[in-house]
Amino acid sequence: MRAKELAENGDKKSQRLYGNYLIKSGKPEQAIFFHRKYFIKADSGLDFDAIPIEAYCAERVPGFEAETIRAAMLKVAMQSPDVYLSLLRFHLGAQCAFSLDQASYQIPKLNQCAHATLKNFLVIADRNNYAINKEIVGAIYKNMELCRAELLNPPVIGNYVVESVPVRQQDISDMENRLGVWKNSLRK
Repeated sequence: MRAKELAENGDKKSQRLYGNYLIKSGKPEQAIFFHRKYFIKADSGLDFDAIPIEAYCAERVPGFEAETIRAAMLKVAMQSPDVYLSLLRFHLGAQCAFSLDQASYQIPKLNQCAHATLKNFLVIADRNNYAINKEIVGAIYKNMELCRAELLNPPVIGNYVVESVPVRQQDISDMENRLGVWKNSLRK
């Protein structure tokens, strides 16, 4: 099998593909070996969305601890700032890394429309009675401006981390209504 040979010889893309193949073939231990090699070589935000890092973290797989994953993402942030969306999702979705403080710290750094993830953040924050400060509310409003721009010029899928569903005008309106409630509660 060519993918296996390339993966064993250090080809990053092949390590991801062969690891994914091994998962589907019922060989998770072998998949972890190749995914760990791929993870170590990550150099873009997309690299972190390509393998099941949240599952590995939840299962306490060595090399995929929450702090290790977070540090790896931050390491590539200078050359691939789209990784902040991956990091925001990681702190909202991964049980091993759940932290609304860490999630909110990523919001001002977002450089792409994050309507669905930010809506999820607000729902989780509300459910956990988490106080969102006015700077974060302001950063979410700024992100809605990015979403408006994306409506006019949708991103090319596959170039960087984006939301899994395209933004619609209704998404922006819903978010602004939700933010209005938060903004009013901050004044009290």
